[in-house]
Amino acid sequence: MARPVGEVLMDPKVLRDLTENPSSFRFPEGALVTVASVQWRPHIILTTDAEGHYVVTGPMANMLTIFAQTMNFTYNVVSPPDSAWGAERPNGTWTGMMGQVTRKEADIALGPFGITYNRAMRVDFTESLFYDPRAILSMKGTPEINPWGFLFPLTGTVWGAMAAALAVVWLTTLLVGRRPGGSVSLRWAGEVFLQKVRIFLNQGLTDIVLGQGGLVVLVSWVIVSAVVFWSYNGALISLLAVRNIPQPIQTLRDLLDDHSITLVLLPMTILTDTISKMKSGEFRELHELKFVGRIRYEPPKAFSGLLETKVRTDRYSLQSTSLTLDLLIADDFLKTQSCDFYKTRQTFFTTSHCIIGQKDSPLLAAINHRVRAVVESGLYLHWLMDEIPAITNCRYTPSIITVREPLSLANLWVTCSSSWLLRLLLLHTRCRISEVIWFPDGALVTVASVHWRPHTVLTTDADGRRAVAGPMGNMLNVLAHTLNFTYNVVTPPDGAFGGQRPNGSWTGMMGQVTLKEADLALGPFGRIYSRAMAVDFSESFFYDARSILSMKGTPEINPWGFLFPLTGTVWGAMAAALAVVWLTTLLVGHRPGGSVSLRWAGEVFLQNVRVFLNQGGLMVLLSWMVVAALVFWSYKGALISLLAVRHIPQPIQTLRDLLDDHTITLVMHPMTVFTDTAAKMKSGELRELHELQFVGRIRYEPPRAYPGLLETVVRTDSHSLQSTNFPLDLLIADDFLKTSEGERCDFYKTRQTFFATTHCMIGQKGSPLIPAINRRVRAVVESGLYVHWLMNEVSAVINCRYTPSIITLPCDRFPKGAVVTVTVEHWRPYVIVAPGGEGCQKVSGPVGAILAVIAQTLNFTCKVVSPPDAVWGSQLPNGSWTGMIGQVVRQEVDLALGPFGMIYSRTKAVDFSAFISLNARSILSRKGIPEINPWGFLFPLTGTVWGAVAAALVVVWLTTLLVGRRSGGSVSLRWAGEVFLQNVRVFLNQGLTGTVDGEGGLIILGSWVVVAAVVFWSYTGTLTSLLAVRYIPQPIQTIRNLLDDPSVTVITVPMTHFAEAISKIESGELRELHELDKVGRVIYETTDLHSMIEKYVRHGSYSIVDAAFSLDLLMADNFIKTRIVRSAWDRTDVGNECLLSGAERSPKSNQQTLKKLCSSTCPLAVFGVKSYHITSCLL
Repeated sequence: MARPVGEVLMDPKVLRDLTENPSSFRFPEGALVTVASVQWRPHIILTTDAEGHYVVTGPMANMLTIFAQTMNFTYNVVSPPDSAWGAERPNGTWTGMMGQVTRKEADIALGPFGITYNRAMRVDFTESLFYDPRAILSMKGTPEINPWGFLFPLTGTVWGAMAAALAVVWLTTLLVGRRPGGSVSLRWAGEVFLQKVRIFLNQGLTDIVLGQGGLVVLVSWVIVSAVVFWSYNGALISLLAVRNIPQPIQTLRDLLDDHSITLVLLPMTILTDTISKMKSGEFRELHELKFVGRIRYEPPKAFSGLLETKVRTDRYSLQSTSLTLDLLIADDFLKTQSCDFYKTRQTFFTTSHCIIGQKDSPLLAAINHRVRAVVESGLYLHWLMDEIPAITNCRYTPSIITVREPLSLANLWVTCSSSWLLRLLLLHTRCRISEVIWFPDGALVTVASVHWRPHTVLTTDADGRRAVAGPMGNMLNVLAHTLNFTYNVVTPPDGAFGGQRPNGSWTGMMGQVTLKEADLALGPFGRIYSRAMAVDFSESFFYDARSILSMKGTPEINPWGFLFPLTGTVWGAMAAALAVVWLTTLLVGHRPGGSVSLRWAGEVFLQNVRVFLNQGGLMVLLSWMVVAALVFWSYKGALISLLAVRHIPQPIQTLRDLLDDHTITLVMHPMTVFTDTAAKMKSGELRELHELQFVGRIRYEPPRAYPGLLETVVRTDSHSLQSTNFPLDLLIADDFLKTSEGERCDFYKTRQTFFATTHCMIGQKGSPLIPAINRRVRAVVESGLYVHWLMNEVSAVINCRYTPSIITLPCDRFPKGAVVTVTVEHWRPYVIVAPGGEGCQKVSGPVGAILAVIAQTLNFTCKVVSPPDAVWGSQLPNGSWTGMIGQVVRQEVDLALGPFGMIYSRTKAVDFSAFISLNARSILSRKGIPEINPWGFLFPLTGTVWGAVAAALVVVWLTTLLVGRRSGGSVSLRWAGEVFLQNVRVFLNQGLTGTVDGEGGLIILGSWVVVAAVVFWSYTGTLTSLLAVRYIPQPIQTIRNLLDDPSVTVITVPMTHFAEAISKIESGELRELHELDKVGRVIYETTDLHSMIEKYVRHGSYSIVDAAFSLDLLMADNFIKTRIVRSAWDRTDVGNECLLSGAERSPKSNQQTLKKLCSSTCPLAVFGVKSYHITSCLL
């Protein structure tokens, strides 16, 4: 059994090797490392095995496995009793994992941990694996119909005005109208009142004697009632069809101000430690919530249970890192298939994610080398994303939805039981329609802006007028179109966002808005207290953290580099050994002539040197020859490694790195929320950053100056740029596109981000324009449109995102070139095969580009062929293979591009490269047609409501027969039928007949008119929304949906890794999918899935099963064709290697050489391949 690592490191030789060679160090005889951990998904999943031992899985466990394999140690996992990260007690000791490490009960703790000063005094931190801000998770509101919703289209003022208008019109008619018999009878007054109500309810007129004055009043009332009724009807339809899902908690301030919410936090974390030391501000208010019972501390493993209990049913919210909340939302989506929870759009308190070790432990240096390799390859982020398979499903769910559902009895109970409400009808035409503001005659809005890419691109047109483009320009156009205004753009003279002067006035765009020289300022602005006192902010449309941009170092060969493979001690030892061997040879060797001559002594010395240099020689001492050979081979291997693998210095990775490097000058934007906040800090890194200006290490420049500074002072001098992440991404991307035709990434950002802020517009204090803007901002943000606009502005944003700090220069090449035969099959978007000149084939696309890189770096050219059967290949019963795999197995070709999925039977026949991409299968089907159901007129009301209406109709009819005045004093069948038809006509809004007399009958009739009118309006509103908003059926959403619909036939590609894999599964859905072939529900297509869409899928019950990316491409191509959106695409045929060189082709030797060259890969990459399901490789 391996000894504990503490004992192993007591060996001076092991310790020296670890200290001098941390990147390549391995424990020669193994070691046992004790690792502390607690469960915190998605980073760590902590379970116990059958024997009760702790087992870790997840991204941090993958990282731990890499450490163990590359450093040759085993580990056992322990967990603190309190399941906490750890906090410092008053006596100076620590709890949680921090306590286990400080007490040396554990060698390392996985965490991951954020860095604070107190922690750094007791433990050592690795480099950061990940940076993640905090956010808050809450339960969404429910989009329900309010039973009082029929009142919402008009405000209370309007209802009151209409009731008053009805009373005034009625009384005026009684005064000026012509009265039958010259006097006002109660019956005539009642008929006049009912006529006014019927007019308002849009039910037509009755023949009531009014006279000339009464007719004038009547016409006026008809016009007013019609306008109000149409406005009411339209607004009611909108309210019934479009509903808001409340998501009130969007910022930390929202949570603090809602006293009904209890917040659940992790105990004893960097956040709780930091906020407990704050003296003021929102974080101090957050800390003080615990004194009023609004904070509850729970460990990470309890969060899932709390989501289902407290958060879903009570007024609770969860606070954690953004990725952890994404995981909780994704897990709930997979269980419920609905997005019931949401995160705040504001994020805050971004921290590092590090592993910790004992103070001054030499292990940390070795771990850091491996952490850097994993992070820069993007592998850790990939692992995290694998832990959250549904991370994107609920990312941009809207807060406003269009519904299609019938009205239930619960929605209408108030309307059916409160007939008197309709007497409060009104005259004012100002209706509230979802708080939408529209400038009826247009307006001119003055907008302040400065150039700050990628958000705002400020230009000047031919007439010298300012124009804005970019995402903020798009947002401004949306506002202008939907609010009906035009705008002119102004720019502050200082080109700044704005800072507050000592006299309280403001500079920059802030000054223009406060002085009312501008109505809006685009910014985008971060929100701070002093600004909020002077202007109003829109809702935030983006949150972004700060980072620092610096120039990468150059991977140069040191002129003294030939000394580096051996330490100074080894060089001294070898010099001493050379001297000892030389002198010994002089003493015991055979001297020519019996004496030691100077010439002979010199020849002996040179011979020993030649032996050390591995150059042979005569009369070599065997012992010296062996020693020298071993040292020389070690030296040669290390020297080749140093020459081939070079480190690109990227020293500025955190704010602390920048502060400690006194040679660097930092360039910043002047007068921003960041500079204002840093100036008010009393201590900490931000205070130190502010004080750099007093020693000449800060230079203030506007955003438009950044591209020029990048090419001058940042590239050539020790300058760094500070801004939010996206502008820095844009600068790096622009430089990538300019330098060497897009082949170099010369700049890098810090891995640490800090000071995340909102991005808002501002308006004049108290401006009514901001609420109208907020609704549109919310719609744009929740649709993901603003992020889409940003991505369009930063086209090359991903090219330099994961560039490594360690590069390998190609040293293995075909010295005289070679011809490699490559087999390919057309499979967009991965491989695009087209005919070339002289019968050759051109290969392009992403995998073709990879082939071009391999060919260039290994110095070979390609001959491109395709398999006769146009398939990837499957194994025949006799053991041979078809398709591209068969060509490789029979040594007809050297490589097959594929890309191929890896399964066991294939690995026995061919070798696979490292994976190129990971991709899942999906199903493509035709959308249904939005049709109107012939029974759709019944859908607006539920069966219960229809039954209740029918029962009410019968009750009203029977009551009228009982209390109404009968013609002739008795109930005749004809009169009863007329009464029934009248009640039906009232319900159908078709007007009245003079069938019912008597006060009792009129009272019942009036009540029925009111109730029927409300139900009818609700019915017509819902019916209109159902007719206007139609459902498009998309029934095939899972494999089970496809299996259960016997009318659907599957189209798929034959003889692929997927087809072979499902053929070997014994049970489950994939087995059922394979067996569809036996019942004639599978069509195999090898070449053209596009024609399958047009021939089968569009016109019948057919679905295509293929890789998700391929299906995306098919849908995109179909969209371009059906919308007739054509563009001249410039496609570079990368990998077009039809031109053959004069080198001889030898498939077998080429395969051996390629296998040798491709096998010399980084162990980390090999581990990545072995640890994950790989779907796309080269053969």
